[in-house]
Amino acid sequence: MNSNQIEQFYKDILSDPDFDKLSLLIKQPNIFSALKITNYEIRHSNFLSWLLDPNETHGLGDLFLTRILRDLFLDQKSKGVSIVDIPRIDLRKANIYREWNNIDIVVETEKFVIAIENKFESGEHSNQLDKYKKIIHTHFPNHSKVFVFLSAYGITSSDPDSYIDFSYERIVEILEGIMAVYSSTLSTSVKTYIQDYITSIKMNVTNNSEANELARKVYLNHKDLFEFIIQNKPDKASELRKYF
Repeated sequence: MNSNQIEQFYKDILSDPDFDKLSLLIKQPNIFSALKITNYEIRHSNFLSWLLDPNETHGLGDLFLTRILRDLFLDQKSKGVSIVDIPRIDLRKANIYREWNNIDIVVETEKFVIAIENKFESGEHSNQLDKYKKIIHTHFPNHSKVFVFLSAYGITSSDPDSYIDFSYERIVEILEGIMAVYSSTLSTSVKTYIQDYITSIKMNVTNNSEANELARKVYLNHKDLFEFIIQNKPDKASELRKYF
């Protein structure tokens, strides 16, 4: 590919309205992108813990927690608890723990305890799910126990008999449903945080946002140029090569 061809391909991209749309979408301000925490499991766990806590400052009360519980308690792996139990439990007294005994998120109430392992990017470590089960059984012998394996698309864990597969796709659906009904009751800052979080999950975790679709379309329409660019992208080795 010579320089004239490259320039023509580049001109074609700049003239593509989909490229302009994509540029606008990825330049929209987003607090999670600005802080560069879109791909860190620990940061997602922090934000989810904030949303799950009925006593936090988001103004949702136990709304998000209740929506999550409805899904989990319908699963047959939720032993000793049922969806009909939820209204009888004072969720305002729920305790939400982060990184408790290395478990990403733990939800404790007077009746049940939920252990959530968040694995949207990294893989499982050896026997960690079984270890977490033993920890929960030891510390909460009188509680009903629910174990959750959270991933981008709800993949099956290495312990499918005990862990409920839950997805970030479903979390987005729940949050979008809440925003559609309760948005007017929330503060401007909270609405921004939640909407930015939804956008961040779609773009960086589940890869199914409008921006992702446009990116795939632009790539396919200008594949030759992108492949050439990828083959010649700079790296540390090529930068150092001229010195040795």
